[in-house]
Amino acid sequence: MIKNLTSMVGPVLTVVLSMLHASCAGSNGQPWPSGDSSYVFATPDARFDLKKDLKEISGLTTLKDGTLAAIEDESGALFILDPTSGDVIARKKFAKRGDFEGLELAGDRLYALRSDGRLFMMDDWSGADIKSKEEKLDLPKRCDAEGLAFDGSRLLLSCKEEPGKDLKRVKAIYSLDPATMKVSDDPAFIIDPKEFSASVKDHAVNEAVRSVMSERVDLSGFKPAGMAIHPITRELYVVSSVRQAILALDRGGNVTKIWALPDGLMEQPESIAFLPNGDLFVASEAGGGKSARLFRFNYRVSGSESQP
Repeated sequence: MIKNLTSMVGPVLTVVLSMLHASCAGSNGQPWPSGDSSYVFATPDARFDLKKDLKEISGLTTLKDGTLAAIEDESGALFILDPTSGDVIARKKFAKRGDFEGLELAGDRLYALRSDGRLFMMDDWSGADIKSKEEKLDLPKRCDAEGLAFDGSRLLLSCKEEPGKDLKRVKAIYSLDPATMKVSDDPAFIIDPKEFSASVKDHAVNEAVRSVMSERVDLSGFKPAGMAIHPITRELYVVSSVRQAILALDRGGNVTKIWALPDGLMEQPESIAFLPNGDLFVASEAGGGKSARLFRFNYRVSGSESQP
């Protein structure tokens, strides 16, 4: 069954002067925040310039020893990174050149996703040489696969472009059973950017407020680029490089948080990963005369935070 996002109907938006806690109501009658204080994206807790080999960094995941693993979208190489400096600890080849976009550790296996829907599996990736196995996935045509995440039992794969299944103007995230390599018939999650944009226009109380609120929750142009499961709340975080925003989904497919990333902070945010304590890493490609960068945002736990 397709799990749709909550339809945006309900009361007029309540706007506070700081604009930090604006919210609106979904069809279930429960409000969701347009942003919260779990992460302060305006002020990264650390940022690192990455080597030229990673100028097109496209995938990021956390390894069990606390280091990070990364890929970039041309070389078919795996990079092991020091999370305290962004330095490359090791570089290992796992495939021929290709447009690689997603990377995820699931159990003891590393998965790398190519944009054409081919999945590369690495079991013995900690040694000097990597031997990978390749599987062609049954994803929608023109899906342009990018994001990859693991929720403990299944892999999640996002389509940056066409969602498939006669769906239009939405973005789809499919699930994959690692045991059978079968992709779900229907999307596990659907993101409908138009619903959020329309809600702001319908419920904002005046033109001035509408212009501010649209910047905070408007998801028009949102295209999933990277995904990761929050280790504490178990929400699925999705980053868009085009819209430069991050949203979080609960296990029912409902949007729980939305952040618009600050203008000028990142050239092209492509991938995200979490440490076990909830600290978030965001990797951005090079551009505009800047090198590729790795940003760290510490997790700020709220005393009233609920667990989905």
